[in-house]
Amino acid sequence: MTPTFTVGEEVHFEELRYVVSSLDGGRVRLLASTPVGARFAWTTPDRLEKIDAYTRSGSEGPRAARRR
Repeated sequence: MTPTFTVGEEVHFEELRYVVSSLDGGRVRLLASTPVGARFAWTTPDRLEKIDAYTRSGSEGPRAARRR
């Protein structure tokens, strides 16, 4: 089953963090802020990964424990 997303939701796409800015038919428009300006991409929902760090114990997920 293809996951569903909402406008404003943060997602991972091609190893970068984006925000869903619009949903158009079977496509999703993504926006990201980079040091050199804004970046956008169009993709399909099946290529996105939900960010689950917000639901794990600890504020930064499993990588935070390794850095400490």
